Amino acid sequence: MPRAAAPAPEISEGPSATVALAELQLAANRLGRVVERLNTIPALGCVRIRFNGDQLTLEATDLKMTLMLNLEAQTTGKADLVVSHRALAGFLRAARGPVTITHMRGEDHDRVRLSDGEIQVTLQLSIPPEDFPQPFKEPDPGAMRGGGTFTLSGAQALRLFDLGRSCVSREETRYYLNGTFLTTKPEVGTLRAVTTDGHRMAIIDCDAPARFIEGPRINGSKATDRPDGLIVPVRAVDLLIAIARKAGNAPLTFAADARHLLVTAPGLRLVIQGIDGTYPDYTRVTPPASDAFTAHLSTSALSRLRTIASATCYGRSLP
Repeated sequence: MPRAAAPAPEISEGPSATVALAELQLAANRLGRVVERLNTIPALGCVRIRFNGDQLTLEATDLKMTLMLNLEAQTTGKADLVVSHRALAGFLRAARGPVTITHMRGEDHDRVRLSDGEIQVTLQLSIPPEDFPQPFKEPDPGAMRGGGTFTLSGAQALRLFDLGRSCVSREETRYYLNGTFLTTKPEVGTLRAVTTDGHRMAIIDCDAPARFIEGPRINGSKATDRPDGLIVPVRAVDLLIAIARKAGNAPLTFAADARHLLVTAPGLRLVIQGIDGTYPDYTRVTPPASDAFTAHLSTSALSRLRTIASATCYGRSLP
């Protein structure tokens, strides 16, 4: 006689949140620049989703930076879930309308259901929210004002980080060059970004006042013969460029101490751990300004020059 099938485990629907598709797609794109796809810690490839009241919070980390985004949502109840970013991003590429995220409680495992009204995906939850990494304590912007604190518009931040991006070094042995050095312009007290790979160097100045403090050296001594500042890793630089492109004139507030950079904006909170190293004293190799040669080129002329150079220079990246 055939055996009777075991009863299916009971699953009950719990709290849910409905959010606009475009906002969720933009958030997933930004979180994708943070999550580690190849890692030995499964939680680093996931996104923590929390909803309560009229707000949906998404969080991702790679242990070197943590991004937290707040979206407006219509919610019923509150929930705390850890969902695979790969599965979430794949669903959002196929979705066509507002997305509803529902927490479903079961006897064996909890589940989450993603639905846009036409497509419905149910995922099993295997990582409890308390196991989601929290590499940074909740930073206090007021306590970080001893370092560099400044506010930039999206256009200013894009200019600051994007113009020198092509000069960031890719050499792993010189890890302290794998980022953008935020510092203070000597004798002026304004913000400056420096990038170099040892052959090319970009120095981008901004009119925003900024003052940086320097952390102690490895031997505990305090250096006074080099500029103070913070080295922002290249992955964080790329994320800041993506955020600045969409920010427009919306303000981005930066607060830095000796090791961390806190970036805040409406609905956004980003904590970045700077590269623990000594950036070279770029002022020693910077030639003084000279009026011996001055050239004014239009954007169209530079574009034509780049088109010709890309066809004649093989094996070289063109900024």
